[in-house]
Amino acid sequence: MTGGSFRKTMAARAKCSMGTVDNWTASNRVIDIEHFLNVCAGPEGLECIDALWAHIPEETRERWLTRQILERRLAEAEAEVKRVRREADERQIHMELSRR
Repeated sequence: MTGGSFRKTMAARAKCSMGTVDNWTASNRVIDIEHFLNVCAGPEGLECIDALWAHIPEETRERWLTRQILERRLAEAEAEVKRVRREADERQIHMELSRR
């Protein structure tokens, strides 16, 4: 990102207020997908995301990354439970049909 303040540039790219950008970096508000896509748009999109990430406190970044990892693990575990239940149901049906 070239020139201007971080807040002003990010707010202009995201099409939101500087207060909203402050809330993102202070972890008081989640960035809306619409604003995120606005920031990503254009040739400097990745650079803007990197700048936003750099302004978020390390503790908040670590907490977010940990949450993402845990949510992924939970989704994988839930998928495994569904798979096992489906297999058990299929076995039960097969056993019932075999008895007939």
